[in-house]
Amino acid sequence: MPYSSHFHLIASKRLTLALYHRSNFLSSLLVLGVGGLPSGDAPNLLRTAILGTGSIVLLFIGAVCFDLCAHAQEKTELPFFKPFRTDTAYISAAEPWTLRLYAVNKHFNLRYGTLVSNQRMFLDPDRSIAAGLGVSRYLLALDLGLEIGRTRQKTKALVLFSNLFYGPHNLQLNAQQYTGFSKQAQQPLTSPVFDSSLRSRLIYLSYLHYFNYTRYSSPAPLTGTQRQLRSAGSPSFGAFLLLHALSSAVPVFPDTFLPMPEWLATATRTTIFSGGIMGGYGFTFVLPKSLFVNAAAALGVSPAVTHWADALYNLNSQQTLGWLVQAQAAAGYHGPCYYALITLQHVASYFPSQAVPATQLNLEKYKIAVGRKL
Repeated sequence: MPYSSHFHLIASKRLTLALYHRSNFLSSLLVLGVGGLPSGDAPNLLRTAILGTGSIVLLFIGAVCFDLCAHAQEKTELPFFKPFRTDTAYISAAEPWTLRLYAVNKHFNLRYGTLVSNQRMFLDPDRSIAAGLGVSRYLLALDLGLEIGRTRQKTKALVLFSNLFYGPHNLQLNAQQYTGFSKQAQQPLTSPVFDSSLRSRLIYLSYLHYFNYTRYSSPAPLTGTQRQLRSAGSPSFGAFLLLHALSSAVPVFPDTFLPMPEWLATATRTTIFSGGIMGGYGFTFVLPKSLFVNAAAALGVSPAVTHWADALYNLNSQQTLGWLVQAQAAAGYHGPCYYALITLQHVASYFPSQAVPATQLNLEKYKIAVGRKL
């Protein structure tokens, strides 16, 4: 079975130094309890995180290995550089080499609310924009850029947002750490307050299988190196894992966020572990003049365990059932020599609760790219 891959990485001078000096970033994300949970619960969470993450990775690897074994008699090239076979009436072959200019904005925010009093609190880090140059070999893509704009110059961020495609298989990974958030409560409305000690760590890992992958290309709207020649769609099914930890030197919620129990008023850290299955559909409309519009979404059922703790590690745990949506949208021009894309990738999860504030997490990525096939 031929192979296709798409990998996206934004690197700035600050990010490069951070990656060099913080090689344990992913391991600290997996532990999550470093400043997030009492030491007695950290090993259990770590084991659960490793098992959950490993299950999704093994699912992806197992599906890939099954395809490789099923087509072992075929003559193949190096898998990282050879595109998979498709119905050429619907999907063109990926270009051997492409070069592009791009600008990208990645954003993450948190929303907390009570179900009884309709109160809300928003946690928002700075927004930043990066721009740079990218190159692709078939569907293996690498983007390198520099940060060119920021809203307040206070948040420190380290963000990885990547996708890996192999035939019908789609693996998405988000690993990030934000330090410094603007907090604003609603009902009653308060002025934004910046908390420089507020730190968020998150890992999101998902796997989707697209059943009609020979006629519908899920990477084509994101990479620009492959063309959707005729309108087509495909159902999808998969699984996901989400791990998030939030910690602060001061209580997360202000005094105006009432009513709330005493243990929540002093809470300085919280952790969410969630995983489940999801399914959805993707479709690309091919318009005249080499224009296209793409939309894809998957809805997941999201059982979750949340932990809240104060500075003395007094712990309160809750179990809840939430939902998660993973979506992408794209539009642009894809001609014989040039292409221009506007893409959006979004992950939204919501965890309702009667005893603690309901939690909503949003991951967003906006990208504009203009490229040429070499």
